[in-house]
Amino acid sequence: MKSIIMSCKMVVFVILIVVMCNKLEGQEYFSWERNTGNNATIAVLLDTDISINGEPIQPGDEIGVFTPAGLCVGGIVWSGTKNHAITVWQDNQMTDEVDGIQVGEVMHFRIWRKETNTEYSAGTVSYSRGDSIYVTNGIYVLQSLIVDDESPVSPVNSIVIYFEPGWNMISSYIAPENRDMNVILEDIAGNYVLIKNGSGMVNWPEAGIYELDEWEIEQGYEIYMRKHDTLVVTGKKITAADTPLELQQGWNLLSYLLDIPVPVAEALASISGSIELVKTIDGRLYWPEEGIATIENMDPGSGYYIYVNAPATLYYPEEINGFDDQISSTNPFSLSGRMQTYF
Repeated sequence: MKSIIMSCKMVVFVILIVVMCNKLEGQEYFSWERNTGNNATIAVLLDTDISINGEPIQPGDEIGVFTPAGLCVGGIVWSGTKNHAITVWQDNQMTDEVDGIQVGEVMHFRIWRKETNTEYSAGTVSYSRGDSIYVTNGIYVLQSLIVDDESPVSPVNSIVIYFEPGWNMISSYIAPENRDMNVILEDIAGNYVLIKNGSGMVNWPEAGIYELDEWEIEQGYEIYMRKHDTLVVTGKKITAADTPLELQQGWNLLSYLLDIPVPVAEALASISGSIELVKTIDGRLYWPEEGIATIENMDPGSGYYIYVNAPATLYYPEEINGFDDQISSTNPFSLSGRMQTYF
Protein backbone atom coordinates (compact mmCIF):
# COMPACT_ATOMS: atom_id res chain seq x y z
CA MET A 1 0.00 0.00 0.00
CA LYS A 2 2.87 2.34 0.89
CA SER A 3 4.50 1.75 -2.49
CA ILE A 4 1.20 2.52 -4.24
CA ILE A 5 0.88 5.82 -2.35
CA MET A 6 4.47 6.71 -3.22
CA SER A 7 3.79 5.91 -6.89
CA CYS A 8 0.68 8.11 -6.91
CA LYS A 9 2.65 10.98 -5.34
CA MET A 10 5.34 10.56 -7.99
CA VAL A 11 2.73 10.67 -10.80
CA VAL A 12 1.23 13.85 -9.37
CA PHE A 13 4.70 15.37 -9.04
CA VAL A 14 5.53 14.55 -12.67
CA ILE A 15 2.22 16.01 -13.87
CA LEU A 16 2.88 19.22 -11.94
CA ILE A 17 6.33 19.50 -13.50
CA VAL A 18 4.88 19.04 -17.00
CA VAL A 19 2.18 21.65 -16.40
CA MET A 20 4.66 24.12 -14.93
CA CYS A 21 7.12 23.61 -17.81
CA ASN A 22 4.33 24.00 -20.34
CA LYS A 23 3.64 27.57 -19.26
CA LEU A 24 5.92 30.60 -19.31
CA GLU A 25 6.68 32.43 -16.08
CA GLY A 26 4.01 35.09 -15.60
CA GLN A 27 2.00 33.93 -18.62
CA GLU A 28 -1.69 34.78 -18.22
CA TYR A 29 -3.26 35.42 -21.59
CA PHE A 30 -1.95 33.77 -24.77
CA SER A 31 -1.77 29.97 -24.93
CA TRP A 32 -0.60 27.50 -27.56
CA GLU A 33 0.31 23.88 -28.19
CA ARG A 34 3.98 23.10 -27.46
CA ASN A 35 6.31 20.31 -28.51
CA THR A 36 4.58 19.69 -31.83
CA GLY A 37 7.86 18.69 -33.47
CA ASN A 38 9.42 21.33 -35.71
CA ASN A 39 9.68 25.02 -34.88
CA ALA A 40 11.42 28.30 -35.61
CA THR A 41 12.93 30.96 -33.34
CA ILE A 42 12.30 34.71 -33.22
CA ALA A 43 14.63 36.91 -31.15
CA VAL A 44 12.97 39.85 -29.42
CA LEU A 45 15.73 42.11 -28.09
CA LEU A 46 15.63 44.85 -25.48
CA ASP A 47 16.20 47.47 -28.16
CA THR A 48 13.40 46.12 -30.39
CA ASP A 49 10.92 48.94 -31.03
CA ILE A 50 7.65 47.62 -29.55
CA SER A 51 4.80 50.02 -28.87
CA ILE A 52 1.03 50.37 -28.69
CA ASN A 53 -0.17 53.64 -30.16
CA GLY A 54 3.14 55.34 -29.35
CA GLU A 55 3.53 53.91 -25.84
CA PRO A 56 6.21 51.25 -25.14
CA ILE A 57 4.95 47.91 -23.87
CA GLN A 58 5.33 47.25 -20.15
CA PRO A 59 6.64 44.32 -18.11
CA GLY A 60 3.94 41.68 -17.90
CA ASP A 61 2.53 42.48 -21.35
CA GLU A 62 2.48 39.48 -23.69
CA ILE A 63 3.46 39.07 -27.34
CA GLY A 64 1.87 36.24 -29.33
CA VAL A 65 2.58 34.83 -32.78
CA PHE A 66 -0.46 33.74 -34.80
CA THR A 67 -1.26 31.89 -38.01
CA PRO A 68 -3.41 33.57 -40.70
CA ALA A 69 -6.34 31.53 -39.34
CA GLY A 70 -5.90 33.06 -35.87
CA LEU A 71 -4.21 30.14 -34.08
CA CYS A 72 -1.64 31.16 -31.47
CA VAL A 73 1.61 29.23 -32.05
CA GLY A 74 4.05 30.85 -29.64
CA GLY A 75 4.69 33.85 -27.42
CA ILE A 76 6.54 35.53 -24.57
CA VAL A 77 5.86 37.56 -21.46
CA TRP A 78 7.79 40.83 -21.84
CA SER A 79 10.15 41.47 -18.93
CA GLY A 80 11.67 44.78 -19.97
CA THR A 81 15.00 43.65 -18.50
CA LYS A 82 16.34 40.99 -20.89
CA ASN A 83 16.29 39.66 -24.43
CA HIS A 84 13.65 37.08 -25.29
CA ALA A 85 13.23 34.26 -27.80
CA ILE A 86 9.85 33.16 -29.15
CA THR A 87 9.58 29.51 -30.20
CA VAL A 88 7.08 29.31 -33.07
CA TRP A 89 5.61 25.82 -33.21
CA GLN A 90 4.92 24.12 -36.54
CA ASP A 91 1.88 21.94 -37.20
CA ASN A 92 2.32 18.35 -36.06
CA GLN A 93 1.82 16.15 -39.12
CA MET A 94 1.26 13.11 -36.87
CA THR A 95 -2.04 14.47 -35.54
CA ASP A 96 -5.35 15.14 -37.32
CA GLU A 97 -5.95 18.56 -35.76
CA VAL A 98 -4.11 21.68 -36.85
CA ASP A 99 -1.99 22.60 -33.82
CA GLY A 100 0.72 24.80 -35.32
CA ILE A 101 1.79 26.96 -38.25
CA GLN A 102 2.37 25.62 -41.75
CA VAL A 103 5.53 26.14 -43.79
CA GLY A 104 5.05 29.18 -46.03
CA GLU A 105 2.39 30.83 -43.88
CA VAL A 106 2.72 34.44 -42.74
CA MET A 107 3.44 34.96 -39.05
CA HIS A 108 1.15 37.56 -37.44
CA PHE A 109 1.72 39.27 -34.09
CA ARG A 110 -0.62 40.34 -31.33
CA ILE A 111 0.13 42.19 -28.09
CA TRP A 112 -1.83 41.87 -24.86
CA ARG A 113 -1.73 44.93 -22.60
CA LYS A 114 -1.94 43.55 -19.07
CA GLU A 115 -2.91 46.84 -17.42
CA THR A 116 -6.11 47.19 -19.47
CA ASN A 117 -6.61 43.50 -20.35
CA THR A 118 -6.76 44.46 -24.03
CA GLU A 119 -5.50 42.56 -27.07
CA TYR A 120 -4.11 44.41 -30.10
CA SER A 121 -3.00 43.32 -33.56
CA ALA A 122 0.41 44.61 -34.67
CA GLY A 123 0.01 46.67 -37.83
CA THR A 124 3.69 47.20 -38.65
CA VAL A 125 6.27 44.42 -38.26
CA SER A 126 9.88 44.51 -39.46
CA TYR A 127 12.87 42.21 -39.10
CA SER A 128 16.63 42.77 -38.99
CA ARG A 129 17.01 39.11 -39.90
CA GLY A 130 14.51 37.02 -41.84
CA ASP A 131 11.00 38.01 -42.87
CA SER A 132 7.38 37.21 -41.99
CA ILE A 133 7.23 33.84 -43.80
CA TYR A 134 7.54 30.77 -41.59
CA VAL A 135 10.16 28.13 -42.47
CA THR A 136 11.20 25.08 -40.45
CA ASN A 137 14.14 25.88 -38.12
CA GLY A 138 14.05 29.50 -39.28
CA ILE A 139 15.96 32.11 -37.30
CA TYR A 140 14.47 35.60 -37.13
CA VAL A 141 15.37 38.82 -35.32
CA LEU A 142 12.51 41.24 -34.73
CA GLN A 143 13.34 44.90 -35.39
CA SER A 144 10.00 46.57 -34.69
CA LEU A 145 6.49 45.65 -33.64
CA ILE A 146 4.10 48.58 -33.83
CA VAL A 147 0.42 48.83 -32.99
CA ASP A 148 -0.78 52.00 -34.70
CA ASP A 149 -4.53 51.39 -34.56
CA GLU A 150 -6.48 52.42 -31.47
CA SER A 151 -8.99 49.63 -32.05
CA PRO A 152 -8.27 46.40 -30.14
CA VAL A 153 -8.51 43.02 -31.84
CA SER A 154 -12.09 41.90 -32.45
CA PRO A 155 -12.97 38.98 -30.19
CA VAL A 156 -12.78 35.56 -31.79
CA ASN A 157 -16.01 33.59 -31.65
CA SER A 158 -17.06 30.21 -32.95
CA ILE A 159 -20.14 28.27 -33.96
CA VAL A 160 -20.51 24.50 -33.79
CA ILE A 161 -22.61 23.01 -36.61
CA TYR A 162 -23.93 19.49 -36.14
CA PHE A 163 -24.48 17.17 -39.12
CA GLU A 164 -26.82 14.26 -39.69
CA PRO A 165 -25.96 11.52 -42.21
CA GLY A 166 -27.21 12.50 -45.68
CA TRP A 167 -28.10 16.00 -46.86
CA ASN A 168 -27.85 19.02 -44.54
CA MET A 169 -28.39 22.74 -45.18
CA ILE A 170 -25.98 24.94 -43.25
CA SER A 171 -24.86 28.54 -42.77
CA SER A 172 -22.79 30.54 -40.27
CA TYR A 173 -23.09 33.88 -38.47
CA ILE A 174 -19.32 33.69 -37.88
CA ALA A 175 -17.12 35.11 -40.65
CA PRO A 176 -14.08 32.83 -40.71
CA GLU A 177 -10.68 34.52 -40.56
CA ASN A 178 -9.46 32.14 -43.26
CA ARG A 179 -12.24 31.83 -45.83
CA ASP A 180 -10.59 29.05 -47.83
CA MET A 181 -13.29 26.39 -48.19
CA ASN A 182 -10.86 23.47 -48.00
CA VAL A 183 -9.32 24.85 -44.80
CA ILE A 184 -12.74 25.35 -43.18
CA LEU A 185 -13.86 21.80 -44.05
CA GLU A 186 -10.52 20.20 -43.20
CA ASP A 187 -11.80 18.64 -39.96
CA ILE A 188 -14.62 16.81 -41.78
CA ALA A 189 -12.60 15.86 -44.86
CA GLY A 190 -13.25 12.22 -45.66
CA ASN A 191 -16.72 12.39 -44.10
CA TYR A 192 -18.38 14.90 -46.38
CA VAL A 193 -19.05 13.76 -49.94
CA LEU A 194 -20.17 16.98 -51.59
CA ILE A 195 -20.94 20.59 -50.75
CA LYS A 196 -22.77 23.04 -53.04
CA ASN A 197 -24.19 26.55 -52.99
CA GLY A 198 -27.48 27.86 -54.31
CA SER A 199 -25.97 28.57 -57.72
CA GLY A 200 -24.97 24.93 -58.19
CA MET A 201 -21.22 25.41 -57.66
CA VAL A 202 -19.76 22.26 -56.12
CA ASN A 203 -16.80 20.92 -54.17
CA TRP A 204 -16.67 17.14 -54.71
CA PRO A 205 -13.31 15.82 -53.49
CA GLU A 206 -13.65 12.26 -54.80
CA ALA A 207 -14.32 13.59 -58.30
CA GLY A 208 -11.54 16.18 -58.05
CA ILE A 209 -14.01 19.04 -58.48
CA TYR A 210 -13.36 22.23 -56.48
CA GLU A 211 -15.49 25.15 -57.66
CA LEU A 212 -16.04 26.78 -54.26
CA ASP A 213 -12.85 28.62 -53.38
CA GLU A 214 -14.07 30.55 -50.36
CA TRP A 215 -16.83 30.44 -47.76
CA GLU A 216 -19.33 33.23 -48.41
CA ILE A 217 -21.09 34.39 -45.24
CA GLU A 218 -24.07 35.59 -47.30
CA GLN A 219 -24.76 32.12 -48.70
CA GLY A 220 -26.23 28.92 -47.36
CA TYR A 221 -24.81 25.55 -48.38
CA GLU A 222 -26.04 22.01 -48.92
CA ILE A 223 -23.63 19.33 -47.77
CA TYR A 224 -23.88 15.54 -47.97
CA MET A 225 -22.39 13.65 -45.01
CA ARG A 226 -21.53 9.97 -44.63
CA LYS A 227 -22.18 10.00 -40.86
CA HIS A 228 -22.80 12.26 -37.88
CA ASP A 229 -20.16 14.92 -37.39
CA THR A 230 -19.53 18.47 -36.20
CA LEU A 231 -17.87 21.49 -37.77
CA VAL A 232 -16.43 24.38 -35.78
CA VAL A 233 -16.26 27.70 -37.65
CA THR A 234 -14.08 30.26 -35.86
CA GLY A 235 -13.70 33.94 -36.63
CA LYS A 236 -15.52 37.23 -36.17
CA LYS A 237 -19.19 37.40 -35.26
CA ILE A 238 -20.93 39.57 -37.83
CA THR A 239 -23.62 42.17 -37.21
CA ALA A 240 -26.62 40.71 -39.00
CA ALA A 241 -28.50 44.00 -39.30
CA ASP A 242 -25.53 45.50 -41.16
CA THR A 243 -25.20 42.57 -43.58
CA PRO A 244 -27.90 42.78 -46.28
CA LEU A 245 -28.63 39.65 -48.29
CA GLU A 246 -29.47 40.19 -51.96
CA LEU A 247 -32.07 37.69 -53.18
CA GLN A 248 -32.86 37.03 -56.82
CA GLN A 249 -36.38 36.31 -58.04
CA GLY A 250 -37.06 32.59 -57.62
CA TRP A 251 -35.22 30.15 -55.38
CA ASN A 252 -32.32 31.20 -53.13
CA LEU A 253 -30.28 29.20 -50.61
CA LEU A 254 -30.43 31.53 -47.62
CA SER A 255 -27.88 32.05 -44.87
CA TYR A 256 -29.22 32.71 -41.36
CA LEU A 257 -27.06 35.39 -39.74
CA LEU A 258 -28.53 35.77 -36.24
CA ASP A 259 -26.97 33.92 -33.30
CA ILE A 260 -30.27 32.95 -31.61
CA PRO A 261 -33.45 31.24 -32.85
CA VAL A 262 -36.06 33.75 -34.02
CA PRO A 263 -39.66 33.18 -35.27
CA VAL A 264 -39.52 32.93 -39.04
CA ALA A 265 -42.00 35.75 -39.69
CA GLU A 266 -40.05 38.13 -37.45
CA ALA A 267 -36.66 37.16 -38.91
CA LEU A 268 -37.89 37.72 -42.50
CA ALA A 269 -40.08 40.75 -41.78
CA SER A 270 -38.07 43.04 -44.09
CA ILE A 271 -39.13 40.99 -47.16
CA SER A 272 -42.55 39.83 -45.97
CA GLY A 273 -44.27 41.05 -49.15
CA SER A 274 -41.93 39.07 -51.41
CA ILE A 275 -41.96 35.65 -49.73
CA GLU A 276 -43.75 32.83 -51.51
CA LEU A 277 -42.24 29.83 -49.69
CA VAL A 278 -39.47 28.91 -47.24
CA LYS A 279 -38.45 25.29 -46.68
CA THR A 280 -35.92 23.28 -44.66
CA ILE A 281 -33.93 20.19 -45.57
CA ASP A 282 -36.36 17.98 -43.63
CA GLY A 283 -39.47 19.30 -45.38
CA ARG A 284 -40.80 21.90 -42.94
CA LEU A 285 -42.43 24.94 -44.57
CA TYR A 286 -43.29 28.58 -44.10
CA TRP A 287 -45.98 29.39 -46.71
CA PRO A 288 -47.64 32.67 -45.65
CA GLU A 289 -50.26 32.79 -48.41
CA GLU A 290 -51.63 29.40 -47.40
CA GLY A 291 -51.25 29.96 -43.65
CA ILE A 292 -48.80 27.07 -43.29
CA ALA A 293 -45.97 27.47 -40.79
CA THR A 294 -44.36 24.16 -39.79
CA ILE A 295 -41.12 26.15 -39.44
CA GLU A 296 -41.47 27.89 -36.09
CA ASN A 297 -38.03 29.45 -35.68
CA MET A 298 -35.06 30.08 -37.90
CA ASP A 299 -32.05 28.55 -36.18
CA PRO A 300 -28.33 29.38 -36.05
CA GLY A 301 -26.22 27.05 -38.17
CA SER A 302 -29.06 26.20 -40.54
CA GLY A 303 -29.62 27.14 -44.17
CA TYR A 304 -33.01 27.62 -45.85
CA TYR A 305 -34.41 27.55 -49.35
CA ILE A 306 -36.56 30.62 -49.97
CA TYR A 307 -38.65 31.51 -53.02
CA VAL A 308 -39.32 35.22 -53.58
CA ASN A 309 -41.63 36.66 -56.25
CA ALA A 310 -39.27 39.56 -57.07
CA PRO A 311 -35.66 40.60 -56.36
CA ALA A 312 -35.42 41.57 -52.69
CA THR A 313 -32.91 42.67 -50.06
CA LEU A 314 -33.18 40.94 -46.70
CA TYR A 315 -32.16 42.77 -43.54
CA TYR A 316 -32.31 40.66 -40.41
CA PRO A 317 -33.73 42.60 -37.45
CA GLU A 318 -31.42 44.48 -35.12
CA GLU A 319 -33.51 43.98 -32.00
CA ILE A 320 -35.37 40.75 -31.34
CA ASN A 321 -38.51 40.93 -29.23
CA GLY A 322 -38.98 38.16 -26.69
CA PHE A 323 -35.44 36.79 -26.83
CA ASP A 324 -32.58 37.44 -24.44
CA ASP A 325 -29.72 39.18 -26.23
CA GLN A 326 -27.31 37.66 -23.72
CA ILE A 327 -27.73 34.16 -25.22
CA SER A 328 -25.48 34.94 -28.23
CA SER A 329 -22.09 33.22 -28.08
CA THR A 330 -23.04 30.86 -25.25
CA ASN A 331 -26.50 29.88 -26.45
CA PRO A 332 -27.53 26.34 -25.49
CA PHE A 333 -29.34 25.45 -28.69
CA SER A 334 -28.08 22.67 -30.92
CA LEU A 335 -26.80 24.25 -34.14
CA SER A 336 -27.64 21.78 -36.83
CA GLY A 337 -28.15 21.70 -40.56
CA ARG A 338 -31.26 19.63 -39.86
CA MET A 339 -34.02 19.90 -37.29
CA GLN A 340 -32.96 21.76 -34.14
CA THR A 341 -33.38 20.05 -30.78
CA TYR A 342 -32.60 21.23 -27.29
CA PHE A 343 -32.03 17.85 -25.60
